[in-house]
Amino acid sequence: MDRHDGVVRLVDVRAALSRLSDDDQEILRLVGWEQSSLSEAALVLGCGAATAKVRLHRARRRLTEMLREQPEQILSLDGQLGGAR
Repeated sequence: MDRHDGVVRLVDVRAALSRLSDDDQEILRLVGWEQSSLSEAALVLGCGAATAKVRLHRARRRLTEMLREQPEQILSLDGQLGGAR
């Protein structure tokens, strides 16, 4: 993978994330970006740690499924790349 491939992949991930529900985006942001533990994420979400773990698993699965789609399908949501920035 060269540098260009990495940039394209980042655009793919941003586009896919924007298609997820707000709940999915929130759990992925808390655990993936903010590095919160499942217990900390559960407190923010107002649920138990087991529920947060299930939500995280499902959100990751949905994101993975979206990334397996054709890039043209992901990027055609708003007809431009700028929508995910």
